[in-house]
Amino acid sequence: RREHEALVLVNAVQDRLFPESTRFKRYFPKPFGEVESTPEHGLVMFMDVIEGASLEYYKPQSYQELCSLFADISRALGIAHTAKLVHRDIKPSNIRVTSDGIRLLDFGVAAFERDVARIVKEGEGAGTPLFMAPEAFSVRKPEDISPAMDFWSLGGTLFFKLSGSTYLVPELGSPQEYISHTRRLISGELPLRPTGERVPLPIEIILKRLLRQKNYEPFKDAFELAEAFEDAPVETSMLREIERRDADVESSF
Repeated sequence: RREHEALVLVNAVQDRLFPESTRFKRYFPKPFGEVESTPEHGLVMFMDVIEGASLEYYKPQSYQELCSLFADISRALGIAHTAKLVHRDIKPSNIRVTSDGIRLLDFGVAAFERDVARIVKEGEGAGTPLFMAPEAFSVRKPEDISPAMDFWSLGGTLFFKLSGSTYLVPELGSPQEYISHTRRLISGELPLRPTGERVPLPIEIILKRLLRQKNYEPFKDAFELAEAFEDAPVETSMLREIERRDADVESSF
C-alpha cells in the first residue's frame, strides 16, 4: 500500500512539474524518470541518461555558439515561466549541453508562482548564493517568487562564461553580504565587467539588461530574451563591419 501511495505521489508531482508535452520533454528530463512498482524490488526508477557536458566546463567555440546556447536556455525558461514555474537555481552546473540542444536540470528548489508550499524562512533563501538575485534571499510571501529571479541567475551564468569561469559575485559569508554585493552591482557602485576578452556590444547589452543596470530595460519575458540572443551575432557582425570601414577611412587620410 505504501509503495502504491508513493508511486501515485511521485507521478502526481512529475505530472504537475513536467506535463506530457513535446515542448517540456525537449528541455526538461523528468527528475525521477519513469517510476514503476515491481514485486521483486518495490519502487524502481528508470532514469534517463543525458549525454553531453555541463555548461560549467563546456567551452563554446565562438560568440555565435555562445548566443545559440543561451537562446536555447532562454526558450526553456520561457516554457517553464509560461507554466508559472520558476526554476530558482539557474547556474552553469544545472545546464547540460547535448548534441541536440540544452537540458535544464535540478528542479529541487523550483516553485510555482504564488506557491505557498515552497516558501522558505526569511533570510534563508533557496538556490546557489553565487547566482541568486538579491530578493531571492528574503522571500516572505508567494508573490515574491517571480521569473526575474531566473533572469538574474542567467545573467550570472552568462557573466561566468564570458569571464572564463569567474563568478559575478565572490564567495561571501552571509546572505546579508550577498544581498549588499548584488545591490552594489545594480546601483553601479561596483563595475560590471567580464574579465575575459572584449565582449561584443550586443552581448554586453543583454548582460546589463539581465543584471538590472541603470538605463537598461529588463526583458519582458524569456522569449524576448531568446530573440535578443539570436540577433546578437548578426548585430555583432554589422558593428564589426562598421568598425572596419571606419578604420579604412581613417587610414586613407
